[in-house]
Amino acid sequence: YDRRAHNKLIETDKFAALRAIRHIHDFVNNQNTNQPLQLEIGYDRVTEEHETINSNYFRELTYNIEHAVHHMAIMKIGLREVAPYVEIPSDFGIAASTIRYRQIELNGR
Repeated sequence: YDRRAHNKLIETDKFAALRAIRHIHDFVNNQNTNQPLQLEIGYDRVTEEHETINSNYFRELTYNIEHAVHHMAIMKIGLREVAPYVEIPSDFGIAASTIRYRQIELNGR
């Protein structure tokens, strides 16, 4: 992630971003096998030194889904502040495990 290529067009042009999202969507939908991956991470703010960590495709996809839910929760907070008239689903930005837990609690287990 730290060494990824940045694309200013995707960051500034919503149509380029939408094309990238469609491409990612197609890739994820067509990927059905787990693959080993090596992540290069670097937390030193001064040097380019990095560590390599073994992972796999499914683990990284799962992390991205969970991280997206985190961002959705932050967006919900912002929307409620600046546009309270915008309707969003009550479970927007809430992890599936939390939704299941709340259902169990609601139904008295």
